[in-house]
Amino acid sequence: MLHLSKKYKIDTGKTRALKKKIADVVKKDVLKAIEESQKKFQCDYLYFYKYFRGKYNTEYKNMNWNNKYKEAKFNIEINTDIISGNLVNFN
Repeated sequence: MLHLSKKYKIDTGKTRALKKKIADVVKKDVLKAIEESQKKFQCDYLYFYKYFRGKYNTEYKNMNWNNKYKEAKFNIEINTDIISGNLVNFN
């Protein structure tokens, strides 16, 4: 059972910093998963081909996706939002 003892209102500056920190952590984890799929498993188990094929169908048809995927470069953009400005202290 969790006891909610206090609520803390955080200011906008702290909210921005928290959103950035969350985005940085998620981006790092996503890039790590992509790199692992490319280097360790050498396959697109994340199904990026579906998005690439949808956007660049002609190019997709003229390539060997499995070979190209292993060397593909990814640009990742993470957008975060904090729905509530209240943080709860669970101690």
